[in-house]
Amino acid sequence: MASEHAPLGETASSRGVSVFLAGVAAVAGFVVGHFVSLGPTTVDAVSGSEGTPKGNAVFDVASLDISDPVARARRFLAMLEPLDAAEFPEAAKQLHGRRDEWAVFEARLFIWAWSEVDHVGALAGALEWSGLRDTVAYSAVRSWARVDPIAAQQAVRLELEDAEGNLGTSLLSGLAYGWAESGDFDGALQLIEARFQSLVHRETVTELVMEEMLRVRGPAASFAWAEELASRNEDRAFLSIVFRKLGRNAILIEPEATAEWLDGFEGHPSYMNRARRAAAMMWARSDPSAGLAWMISQPATQERRIEGLTTILADWATRDASAARGWLREAPRDPVLDEGVARAAGSIARKSPRDALAWVAFVRDPNLREETLVAVAAQWVGSDPAAASTWMAEAGLSEEVRRRIDAARQRS
Repeated sequence: MASEHAPLGETASSRGVSVFLAGVAAVAGFVVGHFVSLGPTTVDAVSGSEGTPKGNAVFDVASLDISDPVARARRFLAMLEPLDAAEFPEAAKQLHGRRDEWAVFEARLFIWAWSEVDHVGALAGALEWSGLRDTVAYSAVRSWARVDPIAAQQAVRLELEDAEGNLGTSLLSGLAYGWAESGDFDGALQLIEARFQSLVHRETVTELVMEEMLRVRGPAASFAWAEELASRNEDRAFLSIVFRKLGRNAILIEPEATAEWLDGFEGHPSYMNRARRAAAMMWARSDPSAGLAWMISQPATQERRIEGLTTILADWATRDASAARGWLREAPRDPVLDEGVARAAGSIARKSPRDALAWVAFVRDPNLREETLVAVAAQWVGSDPAAASTWMAEAGLSEEVRRRIDAARQRS
């Protein structure tokens, strides 16, 4: 389902399926890596056809001998546009059981188009789909919930009684995301809190809802909503998910404003500290120095800050080790940062002990620096004894340090 999470073009039911399909066509280009501005709002205009009356349409997937993704998507949409509600069930049979590279993509487009003209029929057809049932059921429910989440919920409730395998999760996920796209974010969150028992599913779907809220409302309004939610919801575990997902996505849009809000809002530390840490780690992906500086200053426990610093530094080391070490040269002395550098060196040593040794010098505390050196060298002895021995001889290590390296190796 992940590839379907890009927000779709706005639906305008009152203007008919053509407008809807134009929005989907734009997304079609995005999904296959070729986002294009389609200009005209009808598929007829896009495809250059003169338009076909509803009913008696010719839908022939076998005729789609087109390899270019955008051209194929346009042609497929043009074939869908004339179909009326009664013709979709028969047309769907051509898509059942497919295993080619276009199968999932075109099944989703098909079910969205069907749902636009017949929500009930589209869901029923999706549940009978051969090969891609869970995927198209998700799409059918999501499309319905965007327009009428209450009716979609009632339909899903009936299907959940007999749902097998992953179908139940697919139906609920589509319902929650579509509910958020309808603009009722509170309703979507209430559904997630009430029906999603798996932590993984709760986190995944909540993140989608937060992404949609930020897209529609922007950070400031989303922050105000979250504060109001915290004032009336006492479930700290659920608030932790909401604030973490909101913070880590908002930081990508307005980093300084998001950091200021997370630092200033007086929510309970049990979820606010986790939200700050998650946002700092996300910020560090685009601006590591800013993420590190914020992580150091956070009010979380020392251990939690060390964990965050370790993750950021280890990630930065894989992407731009030179820039990371340059930042460390100028960083102020800080015991928490020292511990983070030491642990990052240990993490780097699993792949490259030689590279990890370059980080040891940035541990300012002499005792911790020596402990880190011993740990990294011991890992190297275990993975490449000859290279490690050569380095130790050239480095002029004392007998005491060499003894400690040997002892650490034997313990591991």
